[in-house]
Amino acid sequence: MDKLEVPLRSAGEPGLDLLFGGGLPIGVVTQIRGNSGCGKSLVGHQICRGAADSSVYFLALSGTPERTASLFVGPHPRYVDLGSVLQDGDPTGAITAIEAALAEHPAFAVLDDLDGLLSGLDPGAARRCFDRLARGVAEHEVAAVVLAHANGPLYKSGVLPALTALCPHVIELLRAGDGQPAVWFRGKAPGGDSLCVRQSIRLGPLGVSSLGSDGRLPATAVSGLATRILAVFRTSKRVTAAELNELLGESVEVIEGALEDLFAEGLLVFRENGDGEFVYELNRIN
Repeated sequence: MDKLEVPLRSAGEPGLDLLFGGGLPIGVVTQIRGNSGCGKSLVGHQICRGAADSSVYFLALSGTPERTASLFVGPHPRYVDLGSVLQDGDPTGAITAIEAALAEHPAFAVLDDLDGLLSGLDPGAARRCFDRLARGVAEHEVAAVVLAHANGPLYKSGVLPALTALCPHVIELLRAGDGQPAVWFRGKAPGGDSLCVRQSIRLGPLGVSSLGSDGRLPATAVSGLATRILAVFRTSKRVTAAELNELLGESVEVIEGALEDLFAEGLLVFRENGDGEFVYELNRIN
């Protein structure tokens, strides 16, 4: 299966480029998501650090640019404080400020984060705002990244899954057993399937200090159902085929077939519980 052909821009650091499959996609929006404290902002700053003079970092969270800059080592990008123009949940002024900054043709742009920008909007309004952002990124050929909380208000309202479907590239930061993050890299491919590559990273004061692909897990084409099964593990540590049947509405036989494929690819592990059922968990990197 071929990946979608999207030009890439190097962030200037091999480890970081590897995280994005060779460089950051140009002209499309890449999403990095994860829970609080998993390193999203740290990776976002490292993206900008290699080209700080040609990078813009949008702050839609609480805190000033000065406070944010004090938390990170190395050259800093130009900060745009969207909090000052986000009024009563209306992101119109913030989107206009983003469009103006993108029109200056920065090499990289990072939005921190989607929840701060779009929380409280209905799915239609959030989609319109995101479309404006995506058009600006495409028109000015920016390598753009948006940060999103995996279980924040946008996810709980159903808005984040809808926006995720619009992103050709999605990276999810997950904690591994030793407290360090693991990474799911997902790049959409023709036909609606996804490519899943799991890689391990270590985050230090300067960002991604080391990164390597798990040799047992090469790029693997997975079905749409398998992708939906993997998504369940964002909120569940372990599941059975019967539970997935209730959640996803597919027959137990079809789900068991997808689970067997995921196990064969090394993406899941399983054990038998006291009731004779197989319980499946993510095969996390340790």
